[in-house]
Amino acid sequence: MMSQTLRFPTIKQEVIVVTGMMKYASKITLDAHCNCGFVVWSGGVGRGKTMCARWITEELNRQYDPQDMGAFRLRHYEVGKVPPWAGREEKIAIRSLWHATIGSMDEGMYRKYPVEAQAELLVHSWKRMNLQFVFVDEAGRLSLNAIDGLVLVSDTAGNMKWPLTFVLIGMDDLPVKVGMNERIKRRIHQWCYFQPYKLNETWDLLAALHIYFAGLDRKKSADKEQVELIHQLTGGIPGFIAPFVSRFDSMLRDHPAINPIINIRAAHFQPSREEERIKQEMGLTPKRKLRDKVSEESKGGTKDAGKEQ
Repeated sequence: MMSQTLRFPTIKQEVIVVTGMMKYASKITLDAHCNCGFVVWSGGVGRGKTMCARWITEELNRQYDPQDMGAFRLRHYEVGKVPPWAGREEKIAIRSLWHATIGSMDEGMYRKYPVEAQAELLVHSWKRMNLQFVFVDEAGRLSLNAIDGLVLVSDTAGNMKWPLTFVLIGMDDLPVKVGMNERIKRRIHQWCYFQPYKLNETWDLLAALHIYFAGLDRKKSADKEQVELIHQLTGGIPGFIAPFVSRFDSMLRDHPAINPIINIRAAHFQPSREEERIKQEMGLTPKRKLRDKVSEESKGGTKDAGKEQ
């Protein structure tokens, strides 16, 4: 299941779509909690990794019952970049966790306490909160030393008999990055690769986003042709489908009588056309460079002609 909020004026704002990828990712991730440690989510941009993490977090936190011995809380946050030359990278990563889950860390505490003590205090706080799941979004921004700081927190939780699972979320290069450090890699108990939507899932998302697509008949070849074209043009990537719908909505309102296929293609290629215009104006395209060259040669020819006279 996926929950997505959009801000387009004529498009549905609350969108809940059940997809196989979302169900699969949530199942294997929650199942991995029995081993604690780390889970890695990877996949290209716009494939719904962040939305899936938000959905799991919001849904389970909403269902949380403190009287249920098996219930726990979750937290999702996005990290800033911690480059390998930042210095004290493990402490920076732990302070980031502290800020995301508890609040501001006292500067004196950050400077005075060693990294091991900070990890222990963090786990103590999470035990009081019953926080057992932390989704670390854009984990590829972290250096390996910073990720090692998360490993320290995970190991500290294990020593304190507290079940804790980190879900590292990133692009296709994240598995390669964490694989470069054996200490990190051997603590990863599950991997999940987010794939593009299938055709029926693309149709479900389109129908949830806009009333036009909700009114299409899946048995009609003309209607199916429209959705197949959108699926092909967007690659079945939800992060591309949502902005496409906003552009299509504008095209539909401005040109309601035009063949929908034309509006679909126009909505898809509009950003590319605008990007091309920007490049032309900046002189970054062969067409602009040729035009400038001809202009310069024309000016030069005029000057030379004046000298000959």
